[in-house]
Amino acid sequence: MKEEDRHWTFAKLFYDKKFPNSNLQSAFIKEKLKNKFRMFYYKNVMFLNKIFDPIINGLILIFGSITILLKPNSSSHKNLMTISDKSVI
Repeated sequence: MKEEDRHWTFAKLFYDKKFPNSNLQSAFIKEKLKNKFRMFYYKNVMFLNKIFDPIINGLILIFGSITILLKPNSSSHKNLMTISDKSVI
C-alpha cells in the first residue's frame, strides 16, 4: 500500500506541475461517471447477448437448412452460368 500511495503522490505532483489550472476533483468525478456508464453498458450487452444469441443462432439454422434445399438445376454443379434463368438461385 505504501508503494501505491507513493506512486499516487508522484502522479499528483506531476499532474499539478503539468496542468496547474485544472481541477483534479472534477476530473475524478468525470472518470467515475464514465466508469459507471461503461459498467452499465457492459452489463446490458451481456444481458442482451443471452437473449439475442439463441434467436440469431436459430435463424442461422433455419436459413441454413433452407439454402441446402435450394440446389441449382445444373447437372455439373460447377458452372453456375449454365443454370436456367427460371431457377430459384
